[in-house]
Amino acid sequence: MPDMLVRYKKGKTNFEIVTKEGKVSQYRDGTIKNTDDVVVANVIFTNHSKGERASDEQLRSAFDTDDLSQCLEKILLTGEPQLSVAERKAKVEQKRKEIVDYFRKYYVEPRTKLPLPAQRIDAALTQAKIRVDPDTPAARQAADAASKVVAVMPMSKSTLDGTIKIPHQYIGSAMGSVSKYCQVVKDGYTSEGSSITVSVAPGDYDMLISDLTKATKGNFTFDIEGQEKAMASGNEATEKKKAGKGGKKGKGGKK
Repeated sequence: MPDMLVRYKKGKTNFEIVTKEGKVSQYRDGTIKNTDDVVVANVIFTNHSKGERASDEQLRSAFDTDDLSQCLEKILLTGEPQLSVAERKAKVEQKRKEIVDYFRKYYVEPRTKLPLPAQRIDAALTQAKIRVDPDTPAARQAADAASKVVAVMPMSKSTLDGTIKIPHQYIGSAMGSVSKYCQVVKDGYTSEGSSITVSVAPGDYDMLISDLTKATKGNFTFDIEGQEKAMASGNEATEKKKAGKGGKKGKGGKK
């Protein structure tokens, strides 16, 4: 099993310690308590490849102490670990998932204006040959990759705008979900209940519908502007909207 470096920089001085592969993360999450079980040797280097060790003066300047155990602990907890192949792969996969989630949240299928399936987005990233950097924020990578992804998978950046209607008896239990997932543009009341004009990020649509279904026992509608069909929940068929302006009925919602 290869040894791994953990690097820590203070001012212009670099500090490096040699650790056992995979042990740093276990030390940080509390699985391992003793630094002796993490480090290969109780030595702090300023340049490991050249064998240059940190002096007591350098340690005191950087850590306010030359106590080796305290300095090792500081480096282990806050330093930058060199990732193993498995750790880097896991980090890349997590970042890729975040990029997919970003596209799901802020982009829609141009024709239906509905959120994009995660599997299709992931396939588009592969087809567009998008390289994922585990250390760069997902939002920045998604923005940089958008033009290439759109070229292989039509999508448009958008919000879902529409009107949610909730009967009087469910307003109290449902408004928390509306506030959590939506930007409320206008709210009002009718003889039947509350009528709320909202904007919601496509990626929040499923959770909004799920929460509203639970809160209202399915007694709500979400009419999305520009839509002519209503999406039914589960495996129910897509059906035509029968009243009012064209719109989407919330999953589980009742007419």
